[in-house]
Amino acid sequence: ASMQASFDALRVGLLGRDVVPGLVAVLQGRGLLTLAEGLERLVGASARAFSTLPSDLGAADGRASAAKAATELAKLQYFLAEDVATKLKVAVGFGESDGD
Repeated sequence: ASMQASFDALRVGLLGRDVVPGLVAVLQGRGLLTLAEGLERLVGASARAFSTLPSDLGAADGRASAAKAATELAKLQYFLAEDVATKLKVAVGFGESDGD
């Protein structure tokens, strides 16, 4: 339940909800329609993977479902860090002043 809630919060930030725009709306507003569509597609794939997670992730089918969800999230993370960040000119990484 906790993982689903965390993903749902991420999904709202990316897709928006009600009158709150998400990152997709930002991309669309900047004319980056292909990126917006790709983001929607990857969020949808991640959502579908999360919706199949059983309550017992330790069982064989649970481990397989968790691996699928992790793979879909990795694709989404890569897309955000590489494709979207590059187009929006956002640097993704650690800085000297990040407190580490």
